[in-house]
Amino acid sequence: MLNDLLDVAKMEHERIDLNLSLFDLKELILKIVNEVHPEIQKKSLLVSMNIENDSITAFGDEVRIKQAINNVICNAIKFTKNSTKVTITAKQIGKSESENIRQGASLPEFERYLLFT
Repeated sequence: MLNDLLDVAKMEHERIDLNLSLFDLKELILKIVNEVHPEIQKKSLLVSMNIENDSITAFGDEVRIKQAINNVICNAIKFTKNSTKVTITAKQIGKSESENIRQGASLPEFERYLLFT
């Protein structure tokens, strides 16, 4: 958490270094799900993964992208009721990637714009 706060401070001062590289997004998602497996078990959740390709090549800062995806998956686990389902979907769209995590009770369409304002 301390590292996350330091990262935010760096971003606010526009001094964040990115280590850009190619990496396998599917492998990264599987690694994150494996890391949070104890929390998944505690809540008796069923995690469904819908990843279209054998691998999805992504370009970016793998550490930063892992932080973002980990945060979304952890929030899905945290805010999903016990004994329900979390679905993780990833697919390649052209040369870019799309990653989506859906939980049982999603945010209503009319409130989604509030996420990034």
